[in-house]
Amino acid sequence: MDCEAVRLLNAESHEQLLKVKSEELSNVRKLQVIVQHLKSMNCKEIPLPDHEQVEKAQKLLKIANHLYLNDKKDDYVLDIGAMCAVNLSYSERNAVRHQLIKDIKKKLSPIRDFGQKLRSELPELLDERLDSRLLIIELEKRRRSNLEKIVEFRQRKCQLLKMAADLKMGPYLGNDLELLLTQMNRDLLKAKVLRSYFINELLTRSEHSLKSIQEVEGYINDALRQMEENVT
Repeated sequence: MDCEAVRLLNAESHEQLLKVKSEELSNVRKLQVIVQHLKSMNCKEIPLPDHEQVEKAQKLLKIANHLYLNDKKDDYVLDIGAMCAVNLSYSERNAVRHQLIKDIKKKLSPIRDFGQKLRSELPELLDERLDSRLLIIELEKRRRSNLEKIVEFRQRKCQLLKMAADLKMGPYLGNDLELLLTQMNRDLLKAKVLRSYFINELLTRSEHSLKSIQEVEGYINDALRQMEENVT
């Protein structure tokens, strides 16, 4: 067997070992997640008439690392092996399984959604074939490109604000003032018309109104003449 064939076989063996290692690590992580959720599960939420055995199993799971005196896990502390026996029925196991799946989906769904979003927006982050140095360079390019876009958008924003100010304070301002002046003149005209209307109503409602006004004017004129005579 030549050296090239040996190299290929070694490469395939190495890839196979890496694949097996990755699968084993994945199984270990899954088991850790399951154990963690079993320890933190609220047994009262499980639809069972009696939670005694389930709660006992959960307590034993929490202290499992402190129950044995050897690595074989066949020698219990203080010979409490009989007390640690837990026999869950089929319905209890099934209920615990359904509750566990429900809790895991509830807590891990946001992580799954974030991972899917990350894969769609930045697929190169999860590409193991990509060199980390090239990834850093690519991210730096994107950062600079985004900064340039931000500057461009801010300049555009300033231009639009300037145009809005010109529209508000420019030649249209004179038209607004002229409109306000016209409205003011219209209101004054309305006031004059209403004043004339009320005077006319006052004079025509009663036949004695005009005479009364004339008499009052006469009294006022006499009083003014007397004041002038006294002054002189």
